[in-house]
Amino acid sequence: MENEDTRARVINMENQMAQMMTLLADLSSQVKSLTSTSSTMNIPTVPPEVPVVEPMAKGPVEEIPTAIPIVIGPEPPSKEIPTSHFDEENARRLAKIEERLCMLQGYQLQGLDKLSPFAKITVPEFYKEPEFTRKYDGIGCPKTHLKYYLGKMACYSDNPPLLINSFQDSLVGPALTWFIELDMEKIRTWEDLVEEFLQQYKFNTEIAPTREELVRVEKRRTESFRAYA
Repeated sequence: MENEDTRARVINMENQMAQMMTLLADLSSQVKSLTSTSSTMNIPTVPPEVPVVEPMAKGPVEEIPTAIPIVIGPEPPSKEIPTSHFDEENARRLAKIEERLCMLQGYQLQGLDKLSPFAKITVPEFYKEPEFTRKYDGIGCPKTHLKYYLGKMACYSDNPPLLINSFQDSLVGPALTWFIELDMEKIRTWEDLVEEFLQQYKFNTEIAPTREELVRVEKRRTESFRAYA
């Protein structure tokens, strides 16, 4: 009896196991079918709502002015003026302006070189200009003054430009005015200046020197007493 009961229970358990296996198989098949259908199924998209614009009331149509196109042409090539030509042109204009100013003022413009060709001289090193205590004012013998001047400038007798340029320092009054107004273009050598000076004051050579003038004459170091007297 016990064997029959045990056998019946085993058969019952086998049947239940078979049913459970069948149910599991059905469930797995259903899950596979659901995943396949969800991937292939297309979900319809709802289009967004488009606002409806009501038509505007018809009115007079305004004319829109048409813009006139502006045509910009290519820039003309720049003409470069050479710098040298520009400087020469400015120099010519400046010269014309100076010439007109001189005509208005009543005299010709003269450069420094024309005023004195000896303005640029070579001054010896350690040069010290002698002190001319006796200056010529146009009165008295011009030869006497020349001797006095050469005695003071004896150390620089080999420098004619320096002799000419320093001669004005030994003059005063009308004689200095004469030297300043002298046309220095005619003076090329020391002898030329001496000739002009003697020619200007030659009338004084005919007049006998006064005692005061004789006292003021200094004796040179290299001059003998007989020559000085």
